[in-house]
Amino acid sequence: MAKKCIERGYILSFAGTLTFKNAPELRDAIKLVPIDQLLVETDSPFLAPMPHRGAENTPAQIANIVRAMALERNVDVGELAFALSNNAERIFGSFAP
Repeated sequence: MAKKCIERGYILSFAGTLTFKNAPELRDAIKLVPIDQLLVETDSPFLAPMPHRGAENTPAQIANIVRAMALERNVDVGELAFALSNNAERIFGSFAP
């Protein structure tokens, strides 16, 4: 499914479920997505990433999800965070007042 979405130019967003042991397909998919088609989300207040699974999820978990994304993609977390921020601004507009 990720391949079809990528081919069609969709933006794919990943959440805390990426860190779950039972989600190898998500970890495979994140490696396929071009950096300019990638976003991150929390699914807050549900589906907190490991090691917080089962707890209430919050936007503060974005950092843990981005670290997991960087690990799976074998990229620098700072570079990934910068790209994700640029993507969000391009897609949703500037957050500056």
